[in-house]
Amino acid sequence: MQGEWCSAGEATHRRKCNVVPCTAPTVTPPARRAIREYPNLSDYVRDLYQTPGLGAAVNISHIKTHYFTSHPKLNVHAIIPKGGDPWWEAPHGRAEKFGAAKKV
Repeated sequence: MQGEWCSAGEATHRRKCNVVPCTAPTVTPPARRAIREYPNLSDYVRDLYQTPGLGAAVNISHIKTHYFTSHPKLNVHAIIPKGGDPWWEAPHGRAEKFGAAKKV
């Protein structure tokens, strides 16, 4: 179907076979799931964010503003969602899962 997301390889295949071409994405298609929905990955992000000095250097407001306004064709009105609770500040529990980090 025209306008659906497909990989560059699939778009090439469709052109070679004279199938109705889809629109090859010029940007990464939207994520299927949020990072917080992947338990190990979200724990890792929490661990990184809670590393001394790192969390203080992260400006979530700036990150969101850039993410939602850097591609005007995708977000014409530059709408920036409020967001929810800061899930990245919750305890990560990686020490219990993988053992404490070794001091160098």
